[in-house]
Amino acid sequence: MVKFFPLFFLLFLAVSCSKKAVFEDKLYAAMQERYSTGKISLDQILDSLENQMIEEGILSGKDGRSKISYYEKIVETGIVPSFENFAIVERLVVPAMYLEITMNCIDSLKLADPDSFNSSTYSELSDRLNNRFSAAGDISPATVSKEIIDVLNDADFDHPFYRAYMLLTSAITMEKDTAYIRELPKRISPEEPAELECGMTVSLSAEGLVVVGGKTMSVDDFNSVFNGFVSKNQPPIRVCVDANRQTKYEMFAKVMDIIYTAHSKAMDKSAHQRFGKSLETLNKEERADIERMHPWEIIEKTH
Repeated sequence: MVKFFPLFFLLFLAVSCSKKAVFEDKLYAAMQERYSTGKISLDQILDSLENQMIEEGILSGKDGRSKISYYEKIVETGIVPSFENFAIVERLVVPAMYLEITMNCIDSLKLADPDSFNSSTYSELSDRLNNRFSAAGDISPATVSKEIIDVLNDADFDHPFYRAYMLLTSAITMEKDTAYIRELPKRISPEEPAELECGMTVSLSAEGLVVVGGKTMSVDDFNSVFNGFVSKNQPPIRVCVDANRQTKYEMFAKVMDIIYTAHSKAMDKSAHQRFGKSLETLNKEERADIERMHPWEIIEKTH
């Protein structure tokens, strides 16, 4: 099974002390509200994650300085620390839910209050890293961490939104068999055949559009099309994502999030059918059983 955690959700970890964090204040409040609708306390999750990271020596304390030190160590070593007791983290953070809530809150607030978004360093850092992504094609853990600490200082990480992002994105990217930072897919020459026959080929344009089966659509339309594809096809699901070199990473990440979320929803449906409970409440053995029922193959390339 392919696991992926979009870099998009790591690109925006910045806020400047010289700017009032209007967008970030609203975003954290929106995330809290969305979590609470599922009777989940975001603050409680964050406290548990932070305590676990301190206990395992990943963080030296709860203050902003300890979070800066976390990124400084990644810049120095190029290595991202892993949880020794990842089972605890798996019970706290459901990647699909976290990513979906965060993305929806961001999109809603950008539409409702574009001025506060456009004036935030959140937006500024996004543009910087998108430009680097387009030019270089990959971003390493050390590169992203360096960008973060170039913009943030100790006090910034005391802001609840950036504390949440640091803890949650670190948690979902620390599993030992997953990458901390996704790279842009390796470029494949036109003459080189794809490794696998694709059930669906998804082409991403530089203009922010998606092409599937010769039809051009928006990312929102792709969401509906892809979920329809998943509902009509039995596993294994095969998808080829072909990105233009000038495709913005934000778009690439949104498409990958749609794919990841659809996979999670399919597994959740099977979890209810097989065990009578949601995917997030399964134990390790039950979850492994569901994952074996839903093998996915994701091919990524650029042109």
